[in-house]
Amino acid sequence: VVSLGSASESEWPRRLLPYPGGFLLQSVVPVKVGPLNTKGMLIGYTAVGKADASQLAKSLDIEVAFIYGAMVASASIETPDMLPNDGKFHVEEVNGAKYGMQYVVIIENDWEGQMGVMVMRSVKDATAVYRKLMTLFTLLMLAALLAGMFIAGHLAKGITKPLDAV
Repeated sequence: VVSLGSASESEWPRRLLPYPGGFLLQSVVPVKVGPLNTKGMLIGYTAVGKADASQLAKSLDIEVAFIYGAMVASASIETPDMLPNDGKFHVEEVNGAKYGMQYVVIIENDWEGQMGVMVMRSVKDATAVYRKLMTLFTLLMLAALLAGMFIAGHLAKGITKPLDAV
């Protein structure tokens, strides 16, 4: 029986290797013959480059960065070399604009640390709907106030006309 390592072997070595335009994620999986004998290793590579980040950003309509440790491996926009990777929501300035960002772990192991993706949205874009609604509600409030003043004026005239006649 020939098989790949079982799913319980979650600590297969993974490494991030630089290459022009991004990084290669190297994964090593043991190939087994029988229940006990490891006969070799299957090494696989996954390219992580700016094109991947840009494609993901386009499909999600947000900016993304692939993070290895705290180092930016590739990103859909120009970012600092290091971004926070603690899983908390952060607001950071990138290229003169503020971005809300959240880190999500993709891979984590004891040897190489973790790799994840940082999803980023411009604070200006994220608050655009809020600003539009605030403007709309302010205009509606002013219109209601003017209509209330007009109605109150007509009611006051209707009440005071009979009194003026006396």
